[in-house]
Amino acid sequence: MKSLTIFAFLFIGAALGDIVPASVPKEFLEKLHERTMQPRVVGGNDAVPKQFPYQVGVSTKKLGSFYWCGGSVISELYVLTAAHCVAGEIDSVLLIFGATDRLDVYQTGSSRQNITNVSGQIIVHPLYNPNEITSDVALIRLNQKLEFSDYIQPARLPERNRFQTFANSPAVLSGWGKVKDIGSVVQHLQYGYVSILDLNECMAYYNIKEYDNGNICLNTKDSNVSSCNGDSGGPLVSTMTGELIGVTSFGSIFGCAGGAPTGYSRVTHFRDWINYHTGL
Repeated sequence: MKSLTIFAFLFIGAALGDIVPASVPKEFLEKLHERTMQPRVVGGNDAVPKQFPYQVGVSTKKLGSFYWCGGSVISELYVLTAAHCVAGEIDSVLLIFGATDRLDVYQTGSSRQNITNVSGQIIVHPLYNPNEITSDVALIRLNQKLEFSDYIQPARLPERNRFQTFANSPAVLSGWGKVKDIGSVVQHLQYGYVSILDLNECMAYYNIKEYDNGNICLNTKDSNVSSCNGDSGGPLVSTMTGELIGVTSFGSIFGCAGGAPTGYSRVTHFRDWINYHTGL
């Protein structure tokens, strides 16, 4: 089985600005010697204010270290993200709304909420399996309701009781994740247009024999656009329907720029669970 990796990103230090590169797996370094990988922007293009009003920056603190992820506004009180971003012993969660520059606390239209008492505020899917990276979804309940504006809006959720593979359909991803395999998360929000890969082809690539329909994969080889470390939990939105269809979950341990499929949790698969906790 080809190895999978999650797309969270670790900060070391006392502030979000103190960024150091994550450790690079030995297998990835060996892979670099096997072939030449063409440098390219994994995240795509710079986003502009109001372009992705549902995008959320999620910074969690665990045992003195900070981790960076993404998320999606789905209502005035809830953010949808990846389970691996918020599972475990979380000390606090900082959420950034309506921003393109994640370090500019005064950016027009943006707002922040810092949750220091996370008890009861984080709902991880009960079937989340960190070893298999399945049911990788979670909800964050906000301390106070968001005030919607042109800069902050909820993502449109797909209807309940609907199954759709989305194979070969177009979508757009966004996040502050790394734009190359060796480096740090970026300051300015990035986005890119992608197409959905047939799930059978994706699972065959990773040599996964048994799987359910809880994932969507991206065809990064053809689009030359991929999510990467730091994009975890962020949105994948259908450009045909405008609906939130995926939550950034996993990729190849060999890096983001090699053309390997990247995996997302399929929102339609978890709609009843979302509805149960949020009423949406």
